[in-house]
Amino acid sequence: MRIAWTWLAYDRMSIESVADQLGYKSPAAFSRAYKRIVGVPPGYSRRAVE
Repeated sequence: MRIAWTWLAYDRMSIESVADQLGYKSPAAFSRAYKRIVGVPPGYSRRAVE
């Protein structure tokens, strides 16, 4: 999830792209896992660096 956070926050990749790159079957599955591990939804991480 550190890589995912970097891609979302600094590389500005879409949630769909990150989910695909990490091998999740759907963006929803990635979002649930991300929130469970990181504590915030992936969309929040995209806005955190702005």
